[in-house]
Amino acid sequence: MDEILYKENCLPPNVANSFQHNIYRLGYIISKDILAQQMDNPGIVKDDNTFNTVQMVHRVFSHIDQRPQVNSGLEPVKYALNMMVEGFGYKIKDVLRLKFNMIQPHPDFKEGMYNTAHIDDEEMAQHFVLIYYPIDCDGDTYLFNEKFDKLKKPKKLTIHKRITPKANSCIMFKGDRFHASANPIKSEMRIILNCNFSLLEKEEFNEHNRDTRNDPFKGTSIEGKD
Repeated sequence: MDEILYKENCLPPNVANSFQHNIYRLGYIISKDILAQQMDNPGIVKDDNTFNTVQMVHRVFSHIDQRPQVNSGLEPVKYALNMMVEGFGYKIKDVLRLKFNMIQPHPDFKEGMYNTAHIDDEEMAQHFVLIYYPIDCDGDTYLFNEKFDKLKKPKKLTIHKRITPKANSCIMFKGDRFHASANPIKSEMRIILNCNFSLLEKEEFNEHNRDTRNDPFKGTSIEGKD
């Protein structure tokens, strides 16, 4: 898969409503879209349109986090992610990272700017990315033509596509494509679910890849502690 996939109404109404209700109850930590010490990494690209911004993050899961506690939102979010990926005709092999990002307006951010272009993880550049938009807002996702090469940073970024967040829609693409968020200008906040994962090969598909008998959205919240 090398294309960019987009789908509206990607989750059933009860699941989409659960996300819309619970994203305001999560515990977020203050961070940046890209930290200062990461700027020289080959998977980070800055140009004249780049606006490095404050970002609020709620981490659901990371494959490198060895802490024993489990976020209570993990199973519901994984369940929703599987539904979205299978809606595109693929199946997940391993979930690598799940997190909610919230960005608010900034007085210095102007139309035509975007946040720092990046890939999500240089060590797992062959992974896939799915971004779920639980609410309507501005603050487009920018997808660039340039791809990750650990030996050479792109000298220039060229925009391939812009996606405006629409409630209950998602995009999916290979993790080696540079992409960036943008601060909202009209909306009070921009909230997305960012997912990183690997895919099963087609010949690995079978009915036992995911247990769909127990729907975690029946009385289960996505709320959890960071």
